[in-house]
Amino acid sequence: MQLQSVMTVLLGIGLEACGHHVTVVTPILRHASLDDSGQVYVRELAHLPIASGLERDHLVSPDRHLKLALTHDNGLLGMPNGFYGVTVVDVASGQGRPILSLWEADAGSGIDLNVRWSADSRAVRLVGRTQGFRRYGGEFREFVILFLVIDDRYLNLCKCS
Repeated sequence: MQLQSVMTVLLGIGLEACGHHVTVVTPILRHASLDDSGQVYVRELAHLPIASGLERDHLVSPDRHLKLALTHDNGLLGMPNGFYGVTVVDVASGQGRPILSLWEADAGSGIDLNVRWSADSRAVRLVGRTQGFRRYGGEFREFVILFLVIDDRYLNLCKCS
């Protein structure tokens, strides 16, 4: 059976060809000025070690009121296609808002993202590598982003080349 026929059969039984579950969120990054209210979090988080991997404990804020949830788009056969979304979720209500989308840095490798919350759960540092923040990619880059939860804004902490 040819590939086209196989795909016709698969799609004919209700398989989703390309699932776009990730909301595209491209962070608008700016550097914090010395009088920026986010400086307190820059000082707290910029130089602290960050745990590698995305263990469940890393995703939950210290006060246990917020957590980060990960989603992904599906490719032609229903498997993740390498485009991921990060959503901040209020644990009590279950309500979330997307804060970041990104492509795998290396196709098939999985998401390259590590996180660290501030002690008061009002900011989260996101460190990783990506092929872009929009669907269908871009150019390879490393990122170190400080997301200020209350202000819904991003600070660029990357000293990457």
